Amino acid sequence: VLILFGDDSRAAHSGPGITIVFGLKLAQGIFTTIEFDYSYHPTEQGGMALQTAAMGLGADFSILSGPLNLTIGANIGALGMGTADRYDHWGLNLAGCFSLAWPPEGTWALVIKTRPSLVITSSDASFYLSVATGAEVRW
Repeated sequence: VLILFGDDSRAAHSGPGITIVFGLKLAQGIFTTIEFDYSYHPTEQGGMALQTAAMGLGADFSILSGPLNLTIGANIGALGMGTADRYDHWGLNLAGCFSLAWPPEGTWALVIKTRPSLVITSSDASFYLSVATGAEVRW
């Protein structure tokens, strides 16, 4: 679920989204990532929905803490968004990442993640916050 704030929340509702992240372990607790994000937000008028699609590169730092794995990271990429077409507007997408995974080690984990993000276009800037639950597969 992506939660919209400010002027964005007056034009569109919070809506569902999906994120797929692939990470490569560089050293103990340090990962480089590539990710794809998509979200869908119904509009107030009931017309065309606001849709976003983003690709980004990032880095994550992971800390084992008792029964949980805490990950802190950053991501930079491009985002296309629009109503009539997903790509009406293009922008720079900057994001932070904070997640907790259980169990901290093994081949799988349940994850809860929050991702404060900033989209900067040629005409405006917009903040959004995603809160997600998901699964992590490790190999």
